[in-house]
Amino acid sequence: MGLKPVQTKEEARERGRRGGLASGEARRLKRDARATLEALLKGKVTALDGSKMTRMDAMCLAQIEKALEGDTRAFSAILDRLEGKPTETAKVTADIHSKIVDFGDPITVHLLGPDEKDSDFLQGT
Repeated sequence: MGLKPVQTKEEARERGRRGGLASGEARRLKRDARATLEALLKGKVTALDGSKMTRMDAMCLAQIEKALEGDTRAFSAILDRLEGKPTETAKVTADIHSKIVDFGDPITVHLLGPDEKDSDFLQGT
């Protein structure tokens, strides 16, 4: 199955137009949902001690309390919000003066020293 190939320029234009309309509608729905959620989170609630706070403040406080009770997922969620989620990185370093020569099987690697040049190595082969 899948998409049928476009047959004409008009068909391509129509598909693009419909896709653009659908994309715009999806963006509007997402924007409206975000606005509704933000408005609800700004609403005031009364804490057990009688103080007033926003729903967002109450949720943050509940998350902190869970972390203090030893909930590591709550702790991780707090750190992710404050510091950003950690990304996996790998530091790769390479010696740009290394030369790899393949004589078939096995592969021979010769790393050039600081006083060697490519031409010195190639003359010895």
